[in-house]
Amino acid sequence: MWRHIAGFALGAALFVAAIWAIASNRGEIDSALESARRAPWWVVAAVVVLPVINWLLVGTSFAVLQNRYGRVGLGEMLALIGSAWLLNYLPFKPGMFGRLAYHKHVNGIRYADSARVLVASVSLTAGSIGVLLVIALLVRMSPPALGWLWCLPVPVLLGIAALVLPRHGPWWWRLALAGLLRYLDTMVWIGRYAAAFAMVGSPLDFQTALFVAAVSQIALLIPLAGNGLGVREWGVRAASAVQIGLLADVINRAAEVAVALPIGLAGSLWAARILSEHRSRLASKHEQSPFDQQGGESGR
Repeated sequence: MWRHIAGFALGAALFVAAIWAIASNRGEIDSALESARRAPWWVVAAVVVLPVINWLLVGTSFAVLQNRYGRVGLGEMLALIGSAWLLNYLPFKPGMFGRLAYHKHVNGIRYADSARVLVASVSLTAGSIGVLLVIALLVRMSPPALGWLWCLPVPVLLGIAALVLPRHGPWWWRLALAGLLRYLDTMVWIGRYAAAFAMVGSPLDFQTALFVAAVSQIALLIPLAGNGLGVREWGVRAASAVQIGLLADVINRAAEVAVALPIGLAGSLWAARILSEHRSRLASKHEQSPFDQQGGESGR
């Protein structure tokens, strides 16, 4: 408990420090705001819309993996992931643990099996980060106009594996398909940072965008404040090697929270309703069972 509290406090302190560092450089803020006003509409739209695509990709990848152990609808999983996305900003990861409890009581999936899915998902994310770092090195050795081509082989191979592997069992093709979705998720993060930095007047080259996205994903895996709060902002600042990197990721974070709020609230309310209905059905069955037994005895 104390480790979680200390980690949350440290992450929150790092985020406050990032805000303070941005606010202390008034000239940078004015320049960034002027750049944002002049930014093309599609850049601003990308900053807001791309987090939604992240949510869809992550939710679908969890649905693919979780259905190995029980029946979970895609819309159901998207609602749960949206709820967890918002609630995990709080200490103790209530969104994650709440989702595991939901799967146990509503979908009948054991905690151990949900934990296996979580480990698989984190492993696939770590693998995607490793691939990003390798691609960043390959891009550095390639002609600038052709560097992005290094991003193509991995999704092609994973897509082929997802089509071929079903005949070899129910698990490997799921890992291949979920791995493809996680890889696409990291590609979306590259687009998010490219858009955020362009919005504040400091566009990134492709290699730097790759590296920044990889570092931000690593920050999300560090168990401090929820959703990498504070750690991610300073990691992006270090990876981009520019002071305005703090402001770019704070804008990225603000857009993410603006999207997570309606999605997370709607998902949480939906999950709470389903749980309430499930408990009511169980209570109704429990109350009816003595009468059923009495009726059976009378019939005999």
